[in-house]
Order: sequence, then structure tokens, then C-alpha cells
Amino acid sequence: MTQFPELQAYYDRGGDKFGCEGNNGNCLPTIIITVPAYQSAIDRLFDVVLHQDLQFVREYILRDKETLLRLLDLKMVDAVLDGQLYLSVRKNRETQIDYLFFNSAKSEEIVLVYPFKKQLF
Repeated sequence: MTQFPELQAYYDRGGDKFGCEGNNGNCLPTIIITVPAYQSAIDRLFDVVLHQDLQFVREYILRDKETLLRLLDLKMVDAVLDGQLYLSVRKNRETQIDYLFFNSAKSEEIVLVYPFKKQLF
């Protein structure tokens, strides 16, 4: 995995008491999407992960990989395509932050978390 600066730690205290804080963790700083093409790609990815099986997720990533790689780490995406990682998503309704999780296929441990806060126009 690429080393990212200022990684935050992911925490989950139940309900909407989850997110990213502190440092030296597995959670990237919050990303605010402002470019419509990127926002659309992330929206579709979240929808695919929420409603489809792993094979469909991989197919979607392959179709939109060029755009997704502008926002997501290549090694993480390749690990999903290889079956080493799987994706899951969760929304914190209190903060309106959407979380994309890269989870280990072997242990289900969270490897990396991407928080996205959508820009409302």
C-alpha cells in the first residue's frame, strides 16, 4: 500500500458514532468531491458495492478504473480485482460522511478507509 500522510484511525462505537480521528491509523483524511465526473464515479461505486455481488463490483471497477484511480490507490484497487480485498460502504447520517472500506478477504479486517463528504451544489 502506498504510504499516505496523516492517516487517521477508524473507530466504531455503534450507531452513528463511527468515523475517523487522530492519527497513525488506517483512515484517510476526508475527501470532498467537487468535480462532477469524479463524484459520479464514486456515487456509482457506492451503489454497486451496496447492491451487487463481488463479481459485479470487480466488473464495475474494471469498466471505470481510469476514473476511480484518480481518487483511489492503485494497489488497493488491484487487490480488490485479485480477490485479496473486498469493498464495503457505510454512511454516517450524523456527519453525512460516506465511508468506503477496503477489507481483507481472509480476516475481514479493515485495511484502509476512504471517507467522502459529498459537495452539495
